[in-house]
Amino acid sequence: MIDLRPFALAVLLLVAPPPARAQGARSPVPAALLLETPAAQPADPAAAQPADPAVATATLPNGLHVVCRREPTVPLVAIDIFVRTDDALARQPALGSLLARTLTSSTTNVVADSLATQIGDLGGNLAASWQADTLQISALVVRDRFRDTSFLLADILRNADFDPQGASVENARQLLLSDIDNSDNSLFQTAYALARKTVYTGSPYALPALGTEDAATRITRADLLRAYTRLCVPANMTVVVDGDVDPQYALQKISDDFRDFPAGRGASAGRSLTPPAAPAPLTSSLAPVRKTIPNLAEACVMVGYQAPSASSPDYPALLVANALLGTMKTSRLFTSLREKLGLGYEVGSLLNTRASGGDLVAFALAAPTYTDKKTQKTAPTVGLLQAQILRQSAGLKTTPPTPAETLRAVHYLLGADKIRRERLEDRAAILGQETLLHGDALAWETRFARQLKAVTPADVQRVAARYFVRPAIVVIGPGGTDTGDTSSASSPTGGQ
Repeated sequence: MIDLRPFALAVLLLVAPPPARAQGARSPVPAALLLETPAAQPADPAAAQPADPAVATATLPNGLHVVCRREPTVPLVAIDIFVRTDDALARQPALGSLLARTLTSSTTNVVADSLATQIGDLGGNLAASWQADTLQISALVVRDRFRDTSFLLADILRNADFDPQGASVENARQLLLSDIDNSDNSLFQTAYALARKTVYTGSPYALPALGTEDAATRITRADLLRAYTRLCVPANMTVVVDGDVDPQYALQKISDDFRDFPAGRGASAGRSLTPPAAPAPLTSSLAPVRKTIPNLAEACVMVGYQAPSASSPDYPALLVANALLGTMKTSRLFTSLREKLGLGYEVGSLLNTRASGGDLVAFALAAPTYTDKKTQKTAPTVGLLQAQILRQSAGLKTTPPTPAETLRAVHYLLGADKIRRERLEDRAAILGQETLLHGDALAWETRFARQLKAVTPADVQRVAARYFVRPAIVVIGPGGTDTGDTSSASSPTGGQ
């Protein structure tokens, strides 16, 4: 399973997803967002263009939306294709995972071995990935191979047949089963999976990211074909081209390769997709979820809250609140747990947004016990961790940040946004994700920076009061250690 925490910067500023275990600096991850079916656009790729000559966009008659941007200083071209999933597939994560792993195995025109050779001959990278909101196909190649890559991607998306005569599906299944088996090796991921079940009640986002072994074992090639033909239709896809290629040429090439792609096919033709369902609002206080893992060398406490999607007007202020709570080295959690109490191997918070909602989780991993400075007795750590996380979350509701603290958090977020855009492949993915959510990604970037800079201490207090309610608490500790609520325990230094 992918660990969320190394990818926190992208989750902060886009969506999330659940988004592998953090061991220090956080870096970006693509997130899955929902694209509303774009309004009809002129079929001429040169029509309805933005003022920026480095950008070209169009929606083809079959519904395919295309965005091309030139970056002449980078001698590479990134192509990302985003396919929206629906609620039905989001509720079958094993099927979605296996679909991504086998989509590029073969087509009706090219058998598996030949397709693998063609992909290798591109001299770059080509891969597919799946999250509950999107199936994403990504390619990074040198400029001279853009034409071949565009043609190959069009063939895969239009004619995939999942290697009917070979072992590609079964080989991918075995790798998926292995990943599922290893998905609980991360304490953070175990805690997040438990928190997600509560935070996303009633939504497919509550399900295990990779699915279950039983579900993965039962998937057939026919299942893959049905999901593929339902989802991989032009009106459900957005193509992004970014890099050292003329945008008008790129737009024309994509248009040529995808123009004959039928708007619908099979039983799904003409049907609209139902997006993944939003979670049911939490209306009452929740009992903590407690889990004991024998011989565990550390304990974990995680507190999760329901959050809105990145399209919410509260999103910029909630980003700042999250940074102040646990993302920065000067955050309230880091200061209280690490600096004052000397607790926590890892301390922080993450804001993860989805197409139909989101979550904000604050967490701490520490030794299972500590020595109480007042009594000189050994006491379980989890109660103290839980109390401090809840106290600092509540503190943003009762004690707003100072203007200087708010400005520091805004500067941190703007800097993090620049860092996550350092690589071409990341910029291409971000361009696609923001296009899916906001339509005009470039206009959104300008507007978002302005909104972020306008966040005030009162805005932070307002969103904390709105969203930091009815926490989903997860407590994990080793066998023989009390994982009950010991929030009344005194702190090791007497501080907060």
